[in-house]
Amino acid sequence: NDTNVELGFNRYVLVFKIDECTGLPESGLDAPYTVKLSIEGSPERTLSTAKAWPKYFPSMTTEELRRITKLAGAGTQSQVIAEVMGVDEGIIKALAKENLAGADDKKCAEWIKKIEADRRARETSNNPQFEEVLRLPVPERGFTAKVELMSSAKKPVAIGHFDVQIGITDSVDGPWVIQDAKTGQPLSQGPGIEAKLHGHFKLFGLARSGTLQ
Repeated sequence: NDTNVELGFNRYVLVFKIDECTGLPESGLDAPYTVKLSIEGSPERTLSTAKAWPKYFPSMTTEELRRITKLAGAGTQSQVIAEVMGVDEGIIKALAKENLAGADDKKCAEWIKKIEADRRARETSNNPQFEEVLRLPVPERGFTAKVELMSSAKKPVAIGHFDVQIGITDSVDGPWVIQDAKTGQPLSQGPGIEAKLHGHFKLFGLARSGTLQ
């Protein structure tokens, strides 16, 4: 998706390609998120993405579900299964107590629905996908781009942020560490796993006709 604002009397366009965020906490931050771009000292120059979505996963089959149940019943640690599948450990523990070997398709379908819903929620929180381009006209080079990760609450608030200096070079590549909006420390999914936004900035000059150079 592309998002733009009117060119007006501007000499440049800042193009911000947002790919995804990684390393965010798995819950508690009010996902799905949006990304907000603004220019320091120019509050009127602001753009935001649409809400992020979870990474695609192939749908689980009944046979896969039964194999997981068998592994859990054979003593494989529920934590290991949960990490591989990207779901909450509690679901795997509950699944291990079920005898799905002879269960009908309806019961299996209910479990698949529960597992996939949990996976989507966790992925939306800790690995949100954006794949969006923001285009923001600016009057001159040499400024600070402010990036905020916003919650999806009724009154969205900034969860995290980082700044990028634009103008020394025309292109700046990520990823960038996302700092907690409250503490200033890096957001994290756990020890050694800092939250990062992946993407890049590119500053284009405008010809007099308003086309990109």
